[in-house]
Amino acid sequence: MNQKKCRRIASNLIRLEDNSTRTLSVVEIQQNEVAACYPLTQELPHTEWLPGCVTLRRDDKGQLVMEHNGKVINN
Repeated sequence: MNQKKCRRIASNLIRLEDNSTRTLSVVEIQQNEVAACYPLTQELPHTEWLPGCVTLRRDDKGQLVMEHNGKVINN
């Protein structure tokens, strides 16, 4: 992982921009952008948990953003 500030968020279900889904996965956000999405295979330090489903989609500027309950989480 890069030394830049990274926020890790895990969730039960992640809906990707192509409408496919991943279960028990982690989304990494760096510099207010979604940098990675991968399966949660082990406990990771400093990982936040959001229950339910999060969605990855493109905003008006084409940036990949993460939403939970209608709120953008990219910061």
